[in-house]
Amino acid sequence: MTSSFRPVDSKREEFRKYVERNGIMGALTRALTMLYEEQDKPECGLEYIRNILNEVPHADELQPLRNEVDHLKHKLILIESQRDRLLDRLLKYEPDAASIIHNSSKSKSEK
Repeated sequence: MTSSFRPVDSKREEFRKYVERNGIMGALTRALTMLYEEQDKPECGLEYIRNILNEVPHADELQPLRNEVDHLKHKLILIESQRDRLLDRLLKYEPDAASIIHNSSKSKSEK
């Protein structure tokens, strides 16, 4: 009689591995934990969980964003380096520009 239950157990184990491998269990655990920790429980818990699950980005969606962030960081470093070189050249030929640059950078940091 137990031999008839083995395929079900095998299917369950295969499904459990699938759920864990694809991050489903982690996403559900996270959503349920957030619901549990919510001080004011939402009127519709299922809707709350749906909203939480919709916020979980897929790994394949994150990689292009990470690549773009890395590219923009590199670009920022290049632009800042170019700005510094240009400021040095400006100060070399226009020493009075130092007070203007100082006041300009001060007003930008106040914003």
